[in-house]
Amino acid sequence: MESQHYLGHQHPLIFNEKQMSNQSEAEAAAIKCSRCGEAMFGPSFSCAEECGFYVHKQCAEAPSEMNHPFHRDHPLCLLPNSPYEGGYICNFCGEEACLSSPLIIQDKHHPHPFTRFWRNFSFTCDACGIDKKGGFRYTCSKCKLLVHKECISLPRVIKFFWHEHPIFHNYFLQLQGEGSSSKSWECVVCLDKVDIGFGSYSCLHCHFIVHVKCARKNEKWFYEIEPEDYKDDNFSDSDACKDSMIVMDRNEDGEATRIKHFSHEHNLMLSDEKINVEDHQYCDGCALSVSLDHPFYYCSQCDFLLHKKCAEFPIRKHLWFHVCPHPTTLVSEKIFKCFGCRYVYNGFAYRFNNEEWFDICLPCVIPDIVKCQGHEHPLYYHFGYDEGNCNACGKKIAYPFKCKVCKFFVHGHCLKLPQKAPHKCDEYLLTLTYHDDNTYSLTHFCDICEQDRDPSLWFYHCAICDISAHLNCVLGKGRYPFMKPGKIYKESDQLHPHPLIFVKKIHYYPECFKCGDSCQNLALECVNSECSYIVHWDCIAPSNLKES
Repeated sequence: MESQHYLGHQHPLIFNEKQMSNQSEAEAAAIKCSRCGEAMFGPSFSCAEECGFYVHKQCAEAPSEMNHPFHRDHPLCLLPNSPYEGGYICNFCGEEACLSSPLIIQDKHHPHPFTRFWRNFSFTCDACGIDKKGGFRYTCSKCKLLVHKECISLPRVIKFFWHEHPIFHNYFLQLQGEGSSSKSWECVVCLDKVDIGFGSYSCLHCHFIVHVKCARKNEKWFYEIEPEDYKDDNFSDSDACKDSMIVMDRNEDGEATRIKHFSHEHNLMLSDEKINVEDHQYCDGCALSVSLDHPFYYCSQCDFLLHKKCAEFPIRKHLWFHVCPHPTTLVSEKIFKCFGCRYVYNGFAYRFNNEEWFDICLPCVIPDIVKCQGHEHPLYYHFGYDEGNCNACGKKIAYPFKCKVCKFFVHGHCLKLPQKAPHKCDEYLLTLTYHDDNTYSLTHFCDICEQDRDPSLWFYHCAICDISAHLNCVLGKGRYPFMKPGKIYKESDQLHPHPLIFVKKIHYYPECFKCGDSCQNLALECVNSECSYIVHWDCIAPSNLKES
């Protein structure tokens, strides 16, 4: 060690080759340089009188005057203290310690080093696509890239909670394939256009893209995946789909016509035009009505029905709206209240970590971009939007699906309303209707509650009987629209000696054995024809399985 004086300090300084000998590594990290304010590591000087003055060797040897490309008009003078009251802000980057930023940065995900660029001008970063003046900029001369310093270390691959596949960072997207140039590229978070000539995150498998700033808006929305650890099989739902069903037969087009599904004991057959489908038949997966308009699988030995799209749901699935790196698991034959829409179901659910409080119904597992029969344009999920009212139900909007072409907003749970629904007011099923073309104002009322009805909102209607009704009057409290009738209640033995099945009494109302009132809507009824036992579901259901 040698003792010497340093400009700006009254005591001699002792040179330390690596680290102060009498300090541990943790203690040294807590000590700050009296000039740059950074932690004391590496060669440094300390005060011989132990007055608490420490300085990096690099800071001590900084020239007293220098010319700098950031300010070409005058030389810069080194001052021991800021001449401004309350400290200073760098005119270049808005922070401190510009002179200590490295000249060259080598990132593990880029094959070439990035070199510091000394000109101060406004530019668009090739990594994030943001225009910004000031701050450090680095260039890769071989790749012709100009980027912010902080963008050099952007993760190459991330798992973004909004999408089922990992997404990759690219400095630009190269359009490939027929029709690719005509595709629109909008960020799924902010819905604004993405300039694919600059950096963004996108999916290798889907038409999915997001701005860098939007993908990293919240640190809970993503986690980094090392490129060498990425494998399609580890992050895709495609293989998991094989676990939900076994294909027994296929037709000439390769479509599965006979399957063995994990949820049912018998083989299932694909529907065709010869199948007779009656009203009041519902899918055992989503509990929505079944019709020949959409293909479905049926059991020839019992009344089990399953939409084709419901049968193809994978056993394990990453939900795009669920901020978690782990997939959910498909379960069947459960009664649950959906964590998303708060309706009670007796169909399939996606469950997280075997926790019953987090069950998601199949209709809620909808993509972030959907087509709706009630609107001509695609609808996009708009995160964080909470202005205006829903065009379906008229209630205040929050986290809606939004049309980018016109001012159309709709709740996610309104998108999953059943197309057909029974009600005692009519002998036929009521159909979900999106527009009331009748301009005669006296027809704009609800036939159930006999109150006025807004013709601009969705409603249920019977064209045969000319009956119209509010959504909530058909599907409101106690209606349980997503509980499939005919299923056996597995805990029947706790209530009655015979098995009980779910029924919905529409036109005949026997008295409830529990409360004595007439059993309208959802109830449990004894399968023994000689036994008249019936009870309201609301009379015996646990509080967490009632619809408020």
